[in-house]
Amino acid sequence: MRHTIITCGLLAGALAMPVYAATATDGCRAMSGLAGAIMEQRQANADMGDLVARAQTTPLPGITTAIIRDAYSEPLYSSPVYQQRAVRSFSNDVYATCLDAISD
Repeated sequence: MRHTIITCGLLAGALAMPVYAATATDGCRAMSGLAGAIMEQRQANADMGDLVARAQTTPLPGITTAIIRDAYSEPLYSSPVYQQRAVRSFSNDVYATCLDAISD
């Protein structure tokens, strides 16, 4: 389910990324970094509504909101080790999904 939601958004975002990034893979790296930052907030139990409100001020609010929704569908961990694994895994998933979207 996660891949379906963010694939559409990432494809649209990847098409818009030349404005923000030198290459499409740079755009994917930026999306991956954004996803990691969002998952860090998720693991810190930040308020989802606050993140969505902030997403509306970004250049790609729809994609950012989709990533937030996906992050909040993932479990919240209490152990720092598991929190960091969740951040890395989520970030890598978004990067891989973005690469798939731009290579199609």
